[in-house]
Amino acid sequence: MAVTLSIIIPAYNVVSYLEDCIESVMSGTFQDFEILLIDDGSVDGTGSLSDGLAEKYPAIKVFHTENSGLSNARNLGLDHASGRYIGFVDADDIVAPNMFEALVNCMGPDIDMAACRYQRCKREELNVAEVSVTLQTAANQTETAQKILTGGYGPNVWNKLYRADILNQNSIRFRKDCCAMEDMYFSMDYLLHCTKAVFLDEQLYYYIMTDGSITSTFRDNRMIGDAYMNLPRSWRFCTEVMQSLSDELETQARSRTVMFYQTVLRKLEKPDSDYIEEAVTYVKRNKSVLLRYRWGFKYYISGLVLSISYPLWAKIFRRGIKV
Repeated sequence: MAVTLSIIIPAYNVVSYLEDCIESVMSGTFQDFEILLIDDGSVDGTGSLSDGLAEKYPAIKVFHTENSGLSNARNLGLDHASGRYIGFVDADDIVAPNMFEALVNCMGPDIDMAACRYQRCKREELNVAEVSVTLQTAANQTETAQKILTGGYGPNVWNKLYRADILNQNSIRFRKDCCAMEDMYFSMDYLLHCTKAVFLDEQLYYYIMTDGSITSTFRDNRMIGDAYMNLPRSWRFCTEVMQSLSDELETQARSRTVMFYQTVLRKLEKPDSDYIEEAVTYVKRNKSVLLRYRWGFKYYISGLVLSISYPLWAKIFRRGIKV
């Protein structure tokens, strides 16, 4: 049976958090939805908990798969979704009681996407409440891109609603070979077909900061793994999309790409020669854009050194790391 909204929730080893997440959705003010709960090969009891929640709530459909990552889990949900609109929730996060009602109310025949702001917080800091909302409308792709990249809404998929027909007609899915920054690629693919969007000014999604998350790992850890190679590559793709929309947004995306190439190259445990060449070539060609933004000068100096000699750069900026 078709519903207004399909909510896709991938779940991998989140037995301690999943029930709170599901309860926050089920107790919301909007009820014409289905939940596609994807157990991505969990080994901690998440699978049996998912089945129990489906018995409790008929709106939940559970899919058990071998562990194949976030992109594949979300794609499985998309392939089975019957809703006119698509939303995503991460299984360790919480939504405000009226988040989905507010977002669905934004959608209409001429609206391709709706988004709300989000709050990063620790679980013990949660203060979930229904919030009255006001509307802000972005009239075109450029304004929508600006909201996503610089307006505080981010390229994340979990604080937005999408039209299922746009996703399906244009074969928009999460990249199967991508194990980080999946949301950026998806958002940029969708933006190419998004002509008008509505933005809520209120924080209705609660992104729970946990140890080991992508954000905390990249920020806090001195060394990172190969998954983070996609960080500058995703911003590079963003730059390509921005070329047809806005010179300013293109330059900002390009500068972030240059910055992230240097940061990832500095933090990678064992950068291979192909990635080093990719990073050095891009930085060399684009380092001048760094001078336009507040984070730029130290990265500009780093870029100058990297353009001259990677071994020299590595001795300076990968201090104590074997090259």
